[in-house]
Amino acid sequence: NLAAGDSSDHNFASGKLDFTPYYMQVDVEREDGNDLVLDPLFSLWFEEAALRFGWVQIDGQMPAHTWDWPSHPVADEQAKADANATRLRTGQATLSTIFSEDGDDYEDEVEVMASDYGVTVDEMKSILRNSIFNDKGALASMAQAENAATGSAQ
Repeated sequence: NLAAGDSSDHNFASGKLDFTPYYMQVDVEREDGNDLVLDPLFSLWFEEAALRFGWVQIDGQMPAHTWDWPSHPVADEQAKADANATRLRTGQATLSTIFSEDGDDYEDEVEVMASDYGVTVDEMKSILRNSIFNDKGALASMAQAENAATGSAQ
């Protein structure tokens, strides 16, 4: 049905599964692009930038970096949002990771959010932290743990 471009006789899940090999190949191509083009180019750029700006450079080592590719389309946005919320609350992901998975830069997006809502960037980060961890008294538990750690350190 993928070759014919017609999934009308298949259910939704089957139609989605048809694209799995394509997206797997896209990921392989992206990794090849990282290894064969982007990393060597970044290495050359960093060497020149280190000379120009006096940055400390360890010979043969590039600074840690990643390439943010756009995420693949998702059929069920609510399921993705729920999964991301769980990953955030359980420490399996950070906001930076989730934004990066969507091809966005967390710091840039927080600045936009802060501007949109008329708050500072620090206030926006606090709002986001509260929205992630204020479920089922998690913030209270964090405060108790912090107080216990502070009390035992004295």
